[in-house]
Amino acid sequence: MSGYEGLGADLIQLGFRIKEKVFRNVGILTCVGIAPTKTLAKYCNHLAKHYAGLKGVCNWLDLTPQRQAKALACEPVSEI
Repeated sequence: MSGYEGLGADLIQLGFRIKEKVFRNVGILTCVGIAPTKTLAKYCNHLAKHYAGLKGVCNWLDLTPQRQAKALACEPVSEI
């Protein structure tokens, strides 16, 4: 998706709205990953699925550089 670059923290709310809409209309639980590239967005989706504290939505740009580095160190490159 493009055109949402200036929303900042509102991207998290958009992610939660997407999750709710998918569940309501399709009936499946889903997670949302938000990032500047498709690869990082897919990785954020992976993080959102595996870390309950994220509540199913992860925005890469909300993570500090230290958390980004730690997140990338959690998985082998072959998984990303």
